[in-house]
Amino acid sequence: MKKSQSIIILFIYMGLIVLISCKKDEKVPENPFDDPSLQAPAPTPSGFNPSPTSFEYIYQNVLNVTCDNSNCHDGNFEPDFRNISSAYNSMVYAPAEKTPDTINMRYRVFPGDANKSVLLYRLTQIPGITLGSVLTFGQGRMPWNDTLWNANPTHATYIQNIKDWINNGAKDVFGNSPVQGNKNPNTLGLQITNTGNASAFVRPKYINISKTNGPVDIWVYVNDFETAAENMSSAEIKFSTNRYDFSSAVTQTLTYVANGNMYQDMSLSDNVKYNYKLTNFSLNSIIPDTGYIFIRTYIKDPDHTTPAETPNNGSKYYTDYFVIKVTP
Repeated sequence: MKKSQSIIILFIYMGLIVLISCKKDEKVPENPFDDPSLQAPAPTPSGFNPSPTSFEYIYQNVLNVTCDNSNCHDGNFEPDFRNISSAYNSMVYAPAEKTPDTINMRYRVFPGDANKSVLLYRLTQIPGITLGSVLTFGQGRMPWNDTLWNANPTHATYIQNIKDWINNGAKDVFGNSPVQGNKNPNTLGLQITNTGNASAFVRPKYINISKTNGPVDIWVYVNDFETAAENMSSAEIKFSTNRYDFSSAVTQTLTYVANGNMYQDMSLSDNVKYNYKLTNFSLNSIIPDTGYIFIRTYIKDPDHTTPAETPNNGSKYYTDYFVIKVTP
């Protein structure tokens, strides 16, 4: 038995050796990519050749390569040139935060009129120009690190392309004309003075007022791009001792003032003419001792059915700004 088992095992072992040997003799197929004469296929032309006066061309040749740089228009602040959609949406009919002409040049891009567009102005202004004591555009024209950019003949052509694009309606990448939105009015400033006095209480954050202080005047700066401040349908101010609950707030009517006092806006950077006012108001009617009084405005223009609430529960910075701290 043992001898026959040994013979069987020996045959099995020899068979394995033969199989392994056969495997080694098999020829491996050649790899076609090992051919040294093989060349990569020629790329197929994309056919993307936008018109020089199209937004695709302007974004590709100017905004993307010149302006979308680190710590510039890379999403840190508007206009946002990180992609073609954000560039278009943050410029066309986008209100200009700073402008040399608040009457005629209110938008970064005003479709149909390049001369009323801040974008064109920033690319062509005189370097280092001073626009009065309040507003100065940095070191001059953009791009900020190359104020001679537009002296290059190619760049001068780009500027003309931008001008033509704007004057032709500032159409989007699909050839659609932009539609101007109608935003709610916004309250961009709150200042308080003693009644009949023009000097505002010191801030920058809470407005500190002593509980022994007399009546105050509360000034508000209302801004609306489509409707003049004097044409608001209603303007109210509410006071609450709860930051987020105005259901039982004291409500007062704000009155439009044509030639209001000049105070800083909410950014505390620019002086603007405040245009609504609550006169001779006693804070004791809200809180008789010390504590915090939270304020909200409710401004309605003729184009909206409900008033715009400023601030609302989602605006952390606003809720910190619209606060009176009544001190001993």
